[in-house]
Amino acid sequence: MDPARAAAILLCGACLMLAACTLPSKEPEMRIATLIRIERPQGEFFSPRMPGPGRPLTKVYLRPNSGGRPGDAMIVVAVLGPYEPAILGRPGDVVLLTYPGPFQPGREIPFEDLVGYAVISRSGQPRTPI
Repeated sequence: MDPARAAAILLCGACLMLAACTLPSKEPEMRIATLIRIERPQGEFFSPRMPGPGRPLTKVYLRPNSGGRPGDAMIVVAVLGPYEPAILGRPGDVVLLTYPGPFQPGREIPFEDLVGYAVISRSGQPRTPI
């Protein structure tokens, strides 16, 4: 192969790689939602992304308040670990979710896939054990 042609091919490849690095990445999607209920199925659960022994599973059911379309399905976040009200919230609390891709209606989202999860408003209702 001609050295000039090889250099041109390498230059084109380098330019393509540089252009790919400068393209804007997809913005994470944010939703504000109200925590409706917490479920804690019995048993130990495993994840291929989290090595180690089985852990309890906590499912957080959220109703979107904004950022979605009317009638959007409930968001279910699966947390591999025990229920921690200080982090996950309690029914009636409002949370802010940040997800790297579009929210898929009716699809369960693993907690470790979220970019952010924060309780932004606590319910004024008296706390009852779940």
